[in-house]
Amino acid sequence: MIIGTAGHIDHGKSALVQALTGTDPDRWAEEKARGMTIDIGFAFLGESIAFVDVPGHERFVKNMVTGAAAIDAAVLVVAADDGMMPQTREHLDILRMLQIPVGIVVISKIDLVDDEWLGMLRDELREWLRGSFLENQPVFAVSSRTGEGIAELQQYLLQMPQSLAERTTGDLFRMPIDRSFSVSGRGTIVTGSIVSGCVNAGDRVEIYPLQESVRVRGIESNHRQLETLGAGQRCALNLQGLPADAIGRGCSVAACDRFLVSRLLTCYLELLDAARMVAYNDTVRVHLGTGEYLAQVRWIGRDQLSAGEESVAQLLFREPVSAAFRERLILRSISPMHTIGGGVVLDVQPERLRKKDVNRIRSLVKMREAPVSAWIAARFAENRGKRITPDSLAQRFSLSDEKVRGILGQLQDDGKIVAVAEGYVAQTGLERIAEQIRQQLKAFHHEHPILSGMRKADLAARLNSDTRLMEHVLQGMLGSQEIHMQGGKIRLIAFRARRNHSDQKILTQLETEIRESGFTPPSLEDLSLQLDLDQEVFQEYVTVLVESKRIVIPEKGIVFHIDTIQRGSEHIRQYLGEKGSATVSELKELLGTSRKWALPLLNFYDRQGLTYRKGDRRFLQN
Repeated sequence: MIIGTAGHIDHGKSALVQALTGTDPDRWAEEKARGMTIDIGFAFLGESIAFVDVPGHERFVKNMVTGAAAIDAAVLVVAADDGMMPQTREHLDILRMLQIPVGIVVISKIDLVDDEWLGMLRDELREWLRGSFLENQPVFAVSSRTGEGIAELQQYLLQMPQSLAERTTGDLFRMPIDRSFSVSGRGTIVTGSIVSGCVNAGDRVEIYPLQESVRVRGIESNHRQLETLGAGQRCALNLQGLPADAIGRGCSVAACDRFLVSRLLTCYLELLDAARMVAYNDTVRVHLGTGEYLAQVRWIGRDQLSAGEESVAQLLFREPVSAAFRERLILRSISPMHTIGGGVVLDVQPERLRKKDVNRIRSLVKMREAPVSAWIAARFAENRGKRITPDSLAQRFSLSDEKVRGILGQLQDDGKIVAVAEGYVAQTGLERIAEQIRQQLKAFHHEHPILSGMRKADLAARLNSDTRLMEHVLQGMLGSQEIHMQGGKIRLIAFRARRNHSDQKILTQLETEIRESGFTPPSLEDLSLQLDLDQEVFQEYVTVLVESKRIVIPEKGIVFHIDTIQRGSEHIRQYLGEKGSATVSELKELLGTSRKWALPLLNFYDRQGLTYRKGDRRFLQN
């Protein structure tokens, strides 16, 4: 369990942590000299609790957010002699926006006030905390200087982990980095709070958003060397593969190839009641994980958002970021720097939306609280004709392979999706593709009644679909005897090519012209002009003769009748059988043609296995 402190400057947060744990969380010399916490500090209570102590000064709120981003519970500290102060309120707003589930209130420095004042402060706190997550939580009164109340608070905190839902270690490993430094003899060390999954010594992990792979050489927590460590723990990792100065606060160390890097996130955002209005394209500070970034806010369906309102927006960052699905974030204004709101990441790989694309985000609003299985089902429903891979789902929804497989298996059992070529597609998507195939074939048969079917490549081009999905659907339609496939041509099972008297007359004329021309045939272009036919119509007649094996087109634009092909084959076989080999010049003389037609014909015989070429001579193949 990780507990974070919160509260105004000089309200005794660090002194409280030291009184509870025996460890001073202020580790910098400047902090000790100034008597003021500047950066986050850490301490341990027993073996089950880690404290993250945060600064209270308004100049260091960004460091407070860094520390609070991964905590399980909060201790809101209010000094008895001061009461609620500006950062007390701002810190509570931040804790609420981060949706910290539980916490307690500690009134510190009670040695400085009398019982009457303390009673008044308790009443004031109850009123102020009404409606917050701390409304019904315990309030402890302590003095870190005299030790009064510390033992009772310590006992309560040690029991808190038992009342919290345990973080699962079955998710993807992820740890936002709050410190990175180098230790002589060990190399790069990074520290942070593990928010999901677990890490093992020897694992290959990745630094995001750098997308650099490193190896975990060692793991330490609470001054102990460990082989494995899971979610809800403070952790120091000894990494091999990158220097410490290449890794900064805001990076995270996580499972390889399982998180995405982007400059655009779709989020659901909420502004605080006291916040100023935020207009479309306004720049804000976004605190995400342990990082602070500048981003433009692009509201969907509106020009601005006023205090107390909430809406879907896209955040366009100035630099690449890496976020997890449903990760919480904090919004702060540029100047003056105040916390103005927060939100949650709903899409880590969105397409860019326009302000008027309201219909596109309605489902996001409805599904904010839905289980991730419903999000995955919705993704299949929205992409009915697209194949979706398990890896892409794992990245988009920050899930382990095991969880993805479980959800996909249930959707399969429910008949909602079908496995196709290492991916999945919605059942309704396959039905949609099948109907498109029917319509395309029906239209093709109507437009080209003399052709025996449509080429598979032409069908694929018209469908503009994943060819593996099309093949899957075609095999299903073939099995149900809806279609017939032969020689790369597809037709509806009930269709038969229809050729009237005029068609037959043209086919006979065309075939006769090609047969009688022998080894010096006219070009296909000349034949179309001779028959006075539109090029597209003429090509259909040529296709019919090719499919019926009456003519052969060895090269584009050149055509021979099958009788000519067979006669030439016999002449060449006999000639080479007697001579052993021949040049192109000798064979063109044998066939009574020119080099223009002889070369394409001889190349065709090579491909058919009659002859082969060696140098400038041809030989019979065995």
